[in-house]
Amino acid sequence: MTRGLALPKTSPRDVAFAILDGIEAGQEDIFPDPFAVDFGRQFESSPKASERQMAAMMAAMLSGSAV
Repeated sequence: MTRGLALPKTSPRDVAFAILDGIEAGQEDIFPDPFAVDFGRQFESSPKASERQMAAMMAAMLSGSAV
């Protein structure tokens, strides 16, 4: 999904460990990388703002421009 984006990417191994740690801790929502953590915080404070941000990112990705 993010292959074409110039973002720092968390390794699949680190994501897997973070997910397993979250499951073991009984977390209902697990955010396994820095982008997900930031998104989760924003979503908790304003779901609509998060929706608009993701829509803008997707539109930029589809049009080939960067956000």
